[in-house]
Amino acid sequence: DGIIKKRRQEIENGSPVNFNILDLLLVSNTPRDIENFEDEPPMNDIGIKALFAEAIAETIAASVETQCRLFLYNVAKNPKVLEKIRAEILDVFGLDKNLTIPYESLEKCHYIDAVVNESMYSKAPAPANMRIIEGDEVIGEHYWQSGTWFWVNNDRIMNHPNNWNEPEYFNPDRFLNKELGGTCEKIRKSMLIPFGGGIRMCPGRHLALIKIKIIKILFYRKHNFELVNEKEAVKYYFNDLK
Repeated sequence: DGIIKKRRQEIENGSPVNFNILDLLLVSNTPRDIENFEDEPPMNDIGIKALFAEAIAETIAASVETQCRLFLYNVAKNPKVLEKIRAEILDVFGLDKNLTIPYESLEKCHYIDAVVNESMYSKAPAPANMRIIEGDEVIGEHYWQSGTWFWVNNDRIMNHPNNWNEPEYFNPDRFLNKELGGTCEKIRKSMLIPFGGGIRMCPGRHLALIKIKIIKILFYRKHNFELVNEKEAVKYYFNDLK
């Protein structure tokens, strides 16, 4: 409550509106709304709190579940990756399999970070996004009328050979610095967009990544996972709602 009230007061006093989820909700349906939907009533603090709780919880749960399954699949297909994961867990957390996982220790799990990134880039939690043009535009020598819908193919962007070295291979080392044994592949931020991009980027992405790392550490400290049929491809379904 305090954060919402404080930020609302700052905006009412003339503070610039930032492109984050809280600011955009606070100015929604007001003269400062970038989408100019002034025919609807502004959102009150209770409504914003409820929307935050529901939207972020559901979005994070869906992304975490999908990525944990893909993580398991990719690691099971690559035994050497599993060896490195277990070695890092042992190095950071020691032999105590019941030890709690403080946030500071998570930051030391560089290889697990790399595996999470590689897993998301190989199959994004949001493989595509829809965007609409608010005004007439000329893009790539083509005229696009206001109101035209576009599919942004995140999956293709993150698997295109022009953007990545050998994208068909599962290689977490591309995300590691050479000091950590990686290849330090040059990666542009616009090429790694598993949670979308721009002002519509998933607001719960950081919490989702933390949860994925914790779940994987807890799992691999005590358990193993093998594929029943290693030749069977992963089945993946995606629905996009306007």
